[in-house]
Amino acid sequence: MKQFYEKKEKKIKNKYLSNNNKLFKNLLNSNSHFGYNIKDSNPKSFNYVYGKRNNQLILDLDFTAHSLKRSFLMISKLLKRKKKILIVCNDLKTQFLKKELINSSIEKQVEFITQRWSGGFITNPLLLGNRLKNISLVISFNDTEDDLVIKEATKKKIPLISVSNVNIDPNLINYPILMNHNNIKSIFFLIFLFKKYLNI
Repeated sequence: MKQFYEKKEKKIKNKYLSNNNKLFKNLLNSNSHFGYNIKDSNPKSFNYVYGKRNNQLILDLDFTAHSLKRSFLMISKLLKRKKKILIVCNDLKTQFLKKELINSSIEKQVEFITQRWSGGFITNPLLLGNRLKNISLVISFNDTEDDLVIKEATKKKIPLISVSNVNIDPNLINYPILMNHNNIKSIFFLIFLFKKYLNI
């Protein structure tokens, strides 16, 4: 992940992402900085942790903010090129996201998988189906199943954005976003950024 910080960051032309102080404040207010308990965490994620409180890890919001900007640049680039993206998340998060996408200019470019990822959704021709063909990016909100998603995305050479916590190895993911994605306030803020940055 060393290259992650060394790579020159492109200018973000969006007031919600370009103002670091405002972004940090909103991440804090939405409780996005809370990680899992140490015993439930992957040691390889500790480089992206600020500290701990009562055995609960506190995420490094500098990394979170940078990864959000980097990921949104990738999403925006692909959508402008009319590429298709796949979002993997549970029913509740999907309802929030789909509501924002209805009648938007990118609605037809986004596909969802809400059921448990059992493997083969993007690698097995029998499960693939026409709607999942030509996917250019996978965005996963289901960190407990990321090992399967990572393997398939890697095999198909599809970039992966994973909104995860500290229980995974972020070094295996192209675009890791470490944040408290199980908290409803945190998820609402992430969807808010998605909507504002992509002008939905």
